[in-house]
Amino acid sequence: MKYSIAINQFDGVTNGIVGVALNAPVEELPAPITFNVSIRGEGEEHSASRELDSLNKATAWIGIHSHLLPNGNYEIEWSVTEQDGTNSGACKQQVTILNEGDLADNVRGSLKASGTSLFILDHCDSKYYDYTDQHLEPWYNQPDAHEQLTAMIGDGRVEAQYEEAFRHFIDEGWTEFPNHVGEDLLKRLNADLDDAIANNYRGYEEGSSQRMPQLHLLYRSFWDLYSYPKTESIIDQMMQTKSRTCQSLTFAFGSQQAGHQDTVHLTPFPGGYMCGAWVALEDVREGCGELMVFPKSHRWPTVRMSDFGIDKVDGDWTEFGETVVDKWKSMSQESGIKPFIYRPKAGTMLLWHESLFHGGSRRIDESLSRRSCVTHHFAEGGIVYYDSFGLPGKILHRRFPGDN
Repeated sequence: MKYSIAINQFDGVTNGIVGVALNAPVEELPAPITFNVSIRGEGEEHSASRELDSLNKATAWIGIHSHLLPNGNYEIEWSVTEQDGTNSGACKQQVTILNEGDLADNVRGSLKASGTSLFILDHCDSKYYDYTDQHLEPWYNQPDAHEQLTAMIGDGRVEAQYEEAFRHFIDEGWTEFPNHVGEDLLKRLNADLDDAIANNYRGYEEGSSQRMPQLHLLYRSFWDLYSYPKTESIIDQMMQTKSRTCQSLTFAFGSQQAGHQDTVHLTPFPGGYMCGAWVALEDVREGCGELMVFPKSHRWPTVRMSDFGIDKVDGDWTEFGETVVDKWKSMSQESGIKPFIYRPKAGTMLLWHESLFHGGSRRIDESLSRRSCVTHHFAEGGIVYYDSFGLPGKILHRRFPGDN
């Protein structure tokens, strides 16, 4: 059988968790097989193996905590050992590992102090990381966040124009930026959304609450929003480090998604270094299935899969619903917090903390659209993974496909 691998890298550079995923044709796998990976470079040489009885995306990979290696150039070599002992698919690939900055240094030190292994041979999970060390978290999670913000404005690390918005973010877990996106870009976004709907993008059914992921990989307008300099500047100042965008999700109508925290799906280490940026592509009208946020809910406990000792999701969300979702419901009920129903004008950006409880309200008038696009942003230097699925995260570079 022919095999190939995929490594989460961009322009040859990788960071955080390096996921080495094994691919094969659709035909039946001659299971079990053993997937072998080694990495060499900068005076380092390490290897690991994983036995596989299937090639589904949840198991057919080996992760590398690249923070535990010196920055530099490496060669990743892989092979597959068949049941009869023969090797096939052996190949080498060059990569550059680059984890730079204070945050990367803090992560590196924490991993070493925790005795975290270089290779991940089961699933990505919060058990590998010291989330109890609050000193690793961003300034806005700290008890003296307001005092720190005052100092950052004073020395120019944060522009004074963002003071009020950032203070609201500290206290409420979300904040907004009216007139964030101009009319010209809004016009292009809506025209391209019309085209995506007309062409049933990824099976989209007109009038449904389905989301359309990754439109930025097809349409220049959504790429321009995905890599919007004003958004990047705000989030970079918020996180006090360069940020990178993870994905885009676009909605023509209200999602009607139940209340949730993003962290269990889009998971950073250290905690707090992920946020959502939601942009209204039209004026949001009452009854359309508006976004709802629960003020101050970012101070609730952050729910992770390891809290329940359950299996990672592999197509069946039943156990997740009976544990994680039930925990969210109980926290919401016990808090007594009432949701804020959000009806902004077109072009407004809502920025929320990764732990903020939020969702989509019911579509009372199903004829009303709620055109919007959300992007999720992580801090460079941290670790990115998908806790619910147990997979390494994918942070995309800031260049439209095909551009030089």
